Amino acid sequence: METKNRILTKARKMFVKQGIRCITMDYIANDLGISKRTIYRHFKDKKELLINCIKTQMVVQKTKDDDIIIKAPNCLVAFFKFMENSMTSLKAVNPNYFADLEKYYPEIWESKIIEYENYRLNRITELLKRGKNKSLLREDLDVEIIAITTQNMLKSLSTPFLIPRKKHSTKRIFENTIENYFRGLLSQKGLQQFYVYKNSQKKNIYA
Repeated sequence: METKNRILTKARKMFVKQGIRCITMDYIANDLGISKRTIYRHFKDKKELLINCIKTQMVVQKTKDDDIIIKAPNCLVAFFKFMENSMTSLKAVNPNYFADLEKYYPEIWESKIIEYENYRLNRITELLKRGKNKSLLREDLDVEIIAITTQNMLKSLSTPFLIPRKKHSTKRIFENTIENYFRGLLSQKGLQQFYVYKNSQKKNIYA
């Protein structure tokens, strides 16, 4: 089990950082210092390894999401931190990862990735509805449209081709896009709570 977990951890990091197509079983084996036969002892092929990597990552991310919501003092803070975490997670992914997945493994893309995106969209929608019910968001907002817009914005901003990371830090990107966008969703009551939260932060996770 330890060897299987090592393979999963290493392969997941490689796929996410470099893309899927360029990562071979030989490459993974050499990096781990094991034989390719050892990998095939646990996974019959690269496709099975990839599916297991995605399943493992989904569990890890869902656990992080649950932890954010549980620890947040209210749904407003939970939603804000949820967006922070989403952007942090997505910016670490090489765009080739999603492109390779959709092109070379369409059946996995259509099942696991779409399943995960639907899960994230439902989480965002749930937090927005809670915020609106507590009068923290503007009454005129359409929660479903805002949820879809939020999800797409996070994915777009995490693509390095749109906003070069060498020129603009993630902290500045977040402050000038997501944070301003978020403030535009809030009611007067929500804005007051948001500023209380911001002032209480001793440091920003992007600093």
